[in-house]
Amino acid sequence: MKELTDKDYASFIADAPLPVIIDVWADWCQPCKFLAPVLQEIAIEYDDKVIVAKLNIDEYPEVAKANGVTNIPTLLIYKDGKMAKMIIGAHEKPVLVSKLEKFLK
Repeated sequence: MKELTDKDYASFIADAPLPVIIDVWADWCQPCKFLAPVLQEIAIEYDDKVIVAKLNIDEYPEVAKANGVTNIPTLLIYKDGKMAKMIIGAHEKPVLVSKLEKFLK
């Protein structure tokens, strides 16, 4: 999974050929640590359907704030360069896949 910065965030989304899931996280966040391997599995399993990236909220708070992130973990889902969905909280893989279903086709 690519680690995004405030410098490449917008261009990464704009240039993505597939829907993008951005995991907004922090090192100290226990639910974020639970979610990380779930997202890694999704990134591998659906690599031809979606791109998964990460954004550390402690390092780039202005990007998270500009996207309306108030809690972590938060997943920002972009399709065709525009935000299509926001998912707040850590979810087990089956629940998360069902929430992402329309982006994984």
